[in-house]
Amino acid sequence: MGSGRPLTKEEFFKRTYEKNEHIKNGEVEIRGEFIGTKEPIECFCTIHNVLWSPKPDDLWKGIGCKHCGIVKRADKKRIDAEMINRQLEQMN
Repeated sequence: MGSGRPLTKEEFFKRTYEKNEHIKNGEVEIRGEFIGTKEPIECFCTIHNVLWSPKPDDLWKGIGCKHCGIVKRADKKRIDAEMINRQLEQMN
């Protein structure tokens, strides 16, 4: 990008593989045909068995399917039992 010319399919797939861990580790498969950087491309989440069509920019930002995003946000908010016990001990 930035060169003013369209990306080739090979450049798209190389960039996407480099920038998206979900694709690198096999959690996301690109199923659709790359048309251009502004056009959505069909992808498949192998964890949640869902199809969705993000734009290439979103794939380059490292996103997965919306269900993966929900799980990731929930994991960030989850407090493990050890932490709860430490907090209770500090309160007493």
